[in-house]
Amino acid sequence: MKNRQIRRKSFFLATLFLVNFFLFSSFPSSSISAPNPDDILPGIRLKKNILDADSNTNHSENKEGGFLEEKLFFPFDFGRRKVYCLVIDPGHGGDDYGVVCSESSILEKDLTLDLAKRLQNLISENTAHRVLLTRTGDYALSLIDRTTFANHHKADLFLSLHFNAHFDISLKEMQIYITAYSNEEIKRFSRDKMNWEASQRRYLADSRDLALRIEKAALNSLRFESIKLLEMPLFVLKGAHMPAVLVENAFLSNPQIIEKLNTEEYRQELAFILYRGIIFYIQDKEKHNVWKN
Repeated sequence: MKNRQIRRKSFFLATLFLVNFFLFSSFPSSSISAPNPDDILPGIRLKKNILDADSNTNHSENKEGGFLEEKLFFPFDFGRRKVYCLVIDPGHGGDDYGVVCSESSILEKDLTLDLAKRLQNLISENTAHRVLLTRTGDYALSLIDRTTFANHHKADLFLSLHFNAHFDISLKEMQIYITAYSNEEIKRFSRDKMNWEASQRRYLADSRDLALRIEKAALNSLRFESIKLLEMPLFVLKGAHMPAVLVENAFLSNPQIIEKLNTEEYRQELAFILYRGIIFYIQDKEKHNVWKN
């Protein structure tokens, strides 16, 4: 009798072992990833940008600032997410005022820092991406220091922020720049392959894609009648080891623009335009699996 019970118990344990073995071996290990603790808390409501047309969410719009808010509910999200490093460069600073408006107290160096901080907050609050500013206060940085900062942190994207001025005070467009190289420079780079200024050449296609995404976001905002995509030999972009774009966000020589920039709503909307362009770009690269490692 006792031997029979032992045999039954052994048979039961052996059967249980085999069932568990075949059950767990049927799931490939590559499909299981460690969840993000922030993603598995039920009932969390998060603000997100509205860029994914496939997401089933309710959208609400703030008409004044032009902002869209999306509330998501996902109690269990085991998807993998890559965190990118984004470097935002507020142009000028310190003794370098940038554009100075004689009819107002607005300085370009103050506007670029304000805009950079607004953009940093938008990205940090709505994504998991890491956002760094080349300067966080009113002090001067050389052009090479700004680019070196992005390279040092191995940034995946570099965005330099500026405001423009012109004798024609009616101009009010946004200008988006990628760098360009002269034929003489290209010949020199072929002889000196380690030249620092040649770094951006391999990223020019990606830089153009980023510029196009910002252009799309700006046009969709209905704040700009026209956007100009331009190429210019900008030193601050040439040494960047990542997609790099410089944006002249508005013309400070235009009195109407100055009036708008004196409002929180307009400055926040400018930041939101840049935010949407960056997220459009990241989503597009991830969708086509062509983001650099």
